[in-house]
Amino acid sequence: SHFENNTCNTSWGGAIAAINNANLDVKQCTFVSNTARLGGAINTDTNIGLRVFNSFFAGNNATTAGTGMGGAIYINGTI
Repeated sequence: SHFENNTCNTSWGGAIAAINNANLDVKQCTFVSNTARLGGAINTDTNIGLRVFNSFFAGNNATTAGTGMGGAIYINGTI
């Protein structure tokens, strides 16, 4: 899959936001120029099983003032 130029101005994960005890496998994906407050491309919340395989990230941006947390991936908690 290809995720490009997605934006989430008010929350997390410009392309993908995984929350509440989920498992997420990202396989052969491209994430380009996505923007969010936390996790420009992907944001994970508490208790997420995240695995990323053969994927490409470029130009993703986190916009939280003063911190810029997780241009490509932001992980909140453990994985």
